[in-house]
Amino acid sequence: MLEGFYRVNGVEPVCEGASGKFDEAACRVAADWIADGTISAVAHEREGPPLKTDFAGFTFSADRWIKQDKRAAKIVHHKVGWCGNRQPPPGSGAGQVRIYGLSTLGADGKPHYLYLRVLPVSERAEVR
Repeated sequence: MLEGFYRVNGVEPVCEGASGKFDEAACRVAADWIADGTISAVAHEREGPPLKTDFAGFTFSADRWIKQDKRAAKIVHHKVGWCGNRQPPPGSGAGQVRIYGLSTLGADGKPHYLYLRVLPVSERAEVR
């Protein structure tokens, strides 16, 4: 299941409801920061069976803050992981995304996000 994030200990979902679907209210509370922005510089690291996962690295550039933490950077490099940062970046042409992020570094010493979702056109802000 790649929807949502499991805490680094691997057991507690924070952005999924009981149905396994995205729970924005729970994710908003758990996130230190929430921002809309774009993804660039995607570097794929696809692993074949048995993992069958793309441990891609990518850069997120925040265009608009929904919930800001003074420790959050405007540009953050993320790397998809097994327990944290589970969602791979969307394909090219996805447009704006919203990331629900953590200001503290993960156990691997790198930035972590709780959830990443492509914003529907109706939710996208005009970037100036």
